[in-house]
Amino acid sequence: MRIATRQAGIYRVFSIEEDLGLSSSISQLKDQIAAALERGVRDVALRFSRNSYLSTRTIATLVNCFEDVKDRGGRLAIVDPNEDIVEILSMIDFDKVVSFFPTEELLARSGAGASVPA
Repeated sequence: MRIATRQAGIYRVFSIEEDLGLSSSISQLKDQIAAALERGVRDVALRFSRNSYLSTRTIATLVNCFEDVKDRGGRLAIVDPNEDIVEILSMIDFDKVVSFFPTEELLARSGAGASVPA
């Protein structure tokens, strides 16, 4: 799985650069998020490809990632989600605990003035 990372304001953005489907595993993403949290990152954002679909296994891993981030006092956000992702996550009320941002620019502005770990 190809995952690019970059900073957008206080958020570390993990961008999955391939389409996710029913048989996809995002355990590598979970490992990268765990490593970032160990280095002091608190706020994490995820960006999926436009054609990604979240399976129940992927959703379970996302919930685990959310819990890890929350346990460190951080926030989890999703950037530019496609309609299927919004619909699926809304059905399980995940949209109540995770913020959706249409662009990385708005994501970056949402945490303006906060400090970013080195």
